[in-house]
Amino acid sequence: MVMLSSSGLGGASSRNGSFGSKSNPFIDELRQQFDPSGEGAKHNSIHYTDKALLQREALRFDKDVLHELNRIWKLVDTGKTMSFWCVGLLLGCCWVVV
Repeated sequence: MVMLSSSGLGGASSRNGSFGSKSNPFIDELRQQFDPSGEGAKHNSIHYTDKALLQREALRFDKDVLHELNRIWKLVDTGKTMSFWCVGLLLGCCWVVV
């Protein structure tokens, strides 16, 4: 798993994993993407800190994660139009990784 440090993110990391007191547009965009209703943060706030959101985003570029997703794709790719079953499987795998 990729671990990100808080240096250069506009302030020291607070106890809840937020960086500084200023709003960061990138963090706000991630929060909107991963928890648009805000319900996730209410029930499981540890996964919606600034640090957790940045770590989750970093997984999209992690070589090991991309390698494994490519292996899964090769297993299900038949060269035909993807069925709803395949789309559901891939989305489920992505959800587990993220």
